[in-house]
Amino acid sequence: MKKKIIVRSLLAGVVSLCLALIVGSTWMFELPRSIVSRFIWALPRMFITYSSDSKLKSYAGVQGEVSSFSGEPISGAYISTSVLPGSMRATTFKARTNTAGHFVLRNLEAPGFYGLEVIAPNRIPWHVEWIHMKSGQMANLPAIQLAAAGRIAGKVVDSSGKPAPGVDVWAGPPGWYNDAQANGGDDMNIHAGVTGADGAFVIDYIDTSGLFDIYAMLRDKEDRMAEEWREGIKVRLGHTTSISITLGPIRP
Repeated sequence: MKKKIIVRSLLAGVVSLCLALIVGSTWMFELPRSIVSRFIWALPRMFITYSSDSKLKSYAGVQGEVSSFSGEPISGAYISTSVLPGSMRATTFKARTNTAGHFVLRNLEAPGFYGLEVIAPNRIPWHVEWIHMKSGQMANLPAIQLAAAGRIAGKVVDSSGKPAPGVDVWAGPPGWYNDAQANGGDDMNIHAGVTGADGAFVIDYIDTSGLFDIYAMLRDKEDRMAEEWREGIKVRLGHTTSISITLGPIRP
């Protein structure tokens, strides 16, 4: 509201200044009154045109429902939307679903195209692009259903049996490490986590069932490394696979 008042005050000042200059020019240069009259009548029209053009940059909104595939509402899902690349604007809008799984995002600059992402714990993330926002419109999205994700949770200890914090843990399809080395890691569906102070880690949002290879690696301040491989770990969507990892001895 303050910004609108300031803008209007500035515009009123500009109009007043223009009027004063025109009147002053009439006295100094003895301009014909017909020309001066046309300018004076044109100024309000210019002001109205500017105001209407500024309103073209209106706002829009989007709303929807998030649920599981069984139809149960998902509360607390994280919703984010942002203008797609190529726009001069980079604003991101965020919201969360309520207990009924409903969310609303307002004040989106329109017209424009947006991308939307939905993330919820233990669920496979959902996203869509090219949502067309029209000025003054509240877009109603079709029902969004999130599939249950797989999850790997465990603990990493060092060779002496003590919890190992700061260990990077990766999980991927069988042979992923060799494939990543061969093609620079491109197009690899790798999931990652890191251990906390107690050595515990969680790898979430796994979107496929099957066997996974797990690689844990710790590098100390002297750039020495301890690592461990686990192969053939079975992961199922909607379930948590628990594992324990013991790192090998630190080596140069």
